[in-house]
Amino acid sequence: RKGESDLVERDGAFYLLATCEVPEAELNEDPDGFLGVDLGMVNIATTSDGDVLAGRRLNRYRARQAALRAKLQRKCTKSTKRLLKKRARRERRFAADVNHTISKRIVAEAERTSRGIALEDLQGIRERARLRKPQRA
Repeated sequence: RKGESDLVERDGAFYLLATCEVPEAELNEDPDGFLGVDLGMVNIATTSDGDVLAGRRLNRYRARQAALRAKLQRKCTKSTKRLLKKRARRERRFAADVNHTISKRIVAEAERTSRGIALEDLQGIRERARLRKPQRA
C-alpha cells in the first residue's frame, strides 16, 4: 500500500494527515434485487425495507449549535469570530460522521442481503424543495 501525508497547521497546532490506498471490494455484477433509499429532510434516509435512519440526533445538535452561534454572533469580538470558526468545523465534522455512519449501515444491509442500492432521482431537488428556516442548515 502506498499513500501520502501532509503536515497541516491549524490554530497554532500541527496535525499530520496520512492517507493510504485500500483495494476496492469486488463489484456485485448480479444483485438479488435492489434496496431502495429515499433521502429526506426530517429523516436522513428511509430504506425500502422500512428502516428509518433518522437524523433526530443531528437535528437536535444543529438546533443547539444555532442557538450557541446566535449568542456568539451577538457579541461580535475577535475571539467570538475565532470560536465561531472552530464551532463550524466541529459541526461539519459531526454531520459528516452521522452521514458516514448512516451510509455504512445502508451499504452493510445491502451487502448482507447481496442486493444493489437504488437512490431516488435527485435532479433539480434544490429548486423543487421549499425549506423552512430550521431546515436550511
